[in-house]
Amino acid sequence: MPSAGAARAARQLGAALLELLEQADTTQQEIADSLGLSPSYVSRILSGHRLPGWDTTATLTAKLGGEPRELRMLWEKAWGVTAPTRQSPTRAAERLTAALRGLHLCAGRPSPASLNTQLTRRLSVASIERALAGEEVLDWEKFALLVRALGGLTGDFRPLWEAVHYTYLVCTDGQGGTFHDTLDQNGLDGDGLPPAAAAWR
Repeated sequence: MPSAGAARAARQLGAALLELLEQADTTQQEIADSLGLSPSYVSRILSGHRLPGWDTTATLTAKLGGEPRELRMLWEKAWGVTAPTRQSPTRAAERLTAALRGLHLCAGRPSPASLNTQLTRRLSVASIERALAGEEVLDWEKFALLVRALGGLTGDFRPLWEAVHYTYLVCTDGQGGTFHDTLDQNGLDGDGLPPAAAAWR
């Protein structure tokens, strides 16, 4: 029997796929036929009652016009898969942004303006837009606010945020700038790390 956390992630994964289906120019029957799956099986996936393997999840996501990597963390949580703890700065940043966008998708893709209102303007519309685009590294308090507003669990995101934010601080010495600009300016190709960050990792 899956844990409460795994069951929650499975429901969120189904909600994200259902959101994609509702926005796609296709039907559940057509999707099932194109993948060689039964309509009832696809229906159970979308309701969160069945959890497919990653290949099926990725193919279904792509067929619906989505980005598979955005749903990877939800799939991993649903299956109880532990992600690698050591990742390059670029990989960690991409994974953090993809996970946040996946959470945004399963929440129904609320607009930054509506999230700003929900958060009683504790996070600006511009900051929400940049965070979802992977253009800004929010401090943890603000990032956690956004995760909770999207119905996520902050504990799922904290390890990724720490990996990204630590490298960002090492590279900028706290002077600001976007994470990806910071990598470019410091000559990091995604696998390289400044000495302090390499030692920490």
